[in-house]
Amino acid sequence: SVAEQVTVNHLVAGSNPARAAIRLRVSSNDSTLRSWQAILRQSMISRAIEEVGCPEPAEGLFYVYVLLCKNGSFYVGQSNHVQNRLEMHRQGRGSKHTKDNEVLYVVYTEGPLPLIKATQREKQIKGWSRTKKIKLITGEL
Repeated sequence: SVAEQVTVNHLVAGSNPARAAIRLRVSSNDSTLRSWQAILRQSMISRAIEEVGCPEPAEGLFYVYVLLCKNGSFYVGQSNHVQNRLEMHRQGRGSKHTKDNEVLYVVYTEGPLPLIKATQREKQIKGWSRTKKIKLITGEL
């Protein structure tokens, strides 16, 4: 059986993130490869990115938030009450993405902001690459 080599680069928690690489050999079976990639991605992300608390609601103002899902993906949203919105996501009532991908926790919040500014910022962050989102979350941006 043909083997493929997979390299995963990730950030290590700390003030000056360091690059690290893990190499492993798996069979060329696509599902096996995808499974290992998902396991490694989740493992690396959960070590590099920590949970943050939900901010207290502020009258008439909104927060932009980023959630980390169990599969290692991020979800970006905005709400006037992040804790309540997080619970909705966890119950599968927040969005299609979080219904399909179990939410672990909040990894970033920004605000309070007026609704129009929060909506603009949410749209901006959603358009960013995964790498740029990680830099925002880890404070490198």
